[in-house]
Amino acid sequence: MAKPSERESGEKLQIAVLTFAMTAGGFALVTLVFALFFNPSARGQADDLTRRYKELVSLLSSPEMRGLRTKDKITQDQDNTKSLRDIVGDDLGTFAIDFKSFPAAKPGALGKAGLEEIHQQIDLKPKGLTPILQFIASVKEAKNTIQVESATINREARGKEDDSWTASVTFADYVTK
Repeated sequence: MAKPSERESGEKLQIAVLTFAMTAGGFALVTLVFALFFNPSARGQADDLTRRYKELVSLLSSPEMRGLRTKDKITQDQDNTKSLRDIVGDDLGTFAIDFKSFPAAKPGALGKAGLEEIHQQIDLKPKGLTPILQFIASVKEAKNTIQVESATINREARGKEDDSWTASVTFADYVTK
């Protein structure tokens, strides 16, 4: 009997490996086709997301939005010119709040060059809790550099209205010199 040559056994191994690889590749290709082309919900979701993205880009780049952004920037620049005392005084009238004491704003010491800290302390007369909190929030929101340093809110003496509160608030504004 003749012994099979090494070349013949190597060829059989190559054929077996190649057949296995081609079969695996075919299954992968069929799986890919099923996953991509026969899954309509994934295709619909991708199309919907693409459509939403295009709508958002067109909305954000529209002349109306550009105008709104420009107007907002101008408004912010104008608001930054108001002093802390003016902002507090304007907001008092908005919420129909009156004050017990409203002393002049005091500049504070701040270690950083070119930056000044201004304190405004105010004592409010009795009023409902909601207008007091809205007043404090509106002053804070009026200018990005304003911070509420302290706020003390106390219930007014017993025997009066249930929703009667007094407040003492100190605001700080950090402005450039």
